[in-house]
Amino acid sequence: MKSITIKVFDDDIIEAIQQRATSSGESPGKIIQNILRKSLNVHKQELPKRDVSSLFNVWTEDEAKEFEEAVQVFEQIDEDMWE
Repeated sequence: MKSITIKVFDDDIIEAIQQRATSSGESPGKIIQNILRKSLNVHKQELPKRDVSSLFNVWTEDEAKEFEEAVQVFEQIDEDMWE
């Protein structure tokens, strides 16, 4: 990735970037990069995720409750096994 130096920014622009960075937790550089991407219609190609995040929030509340009830037996301790 290359760098670009912009020597002059108006104070109101600097303040807006800093406020957005503070509220979003992103760096000012990342904020500026996102603004430029959006305004220039340049989209970063995202790599496919290699995790299980696509499986989150796919059950209904009833399905989740049914699952919790089904695995509740695994929470019980068999005292005879620990002797």
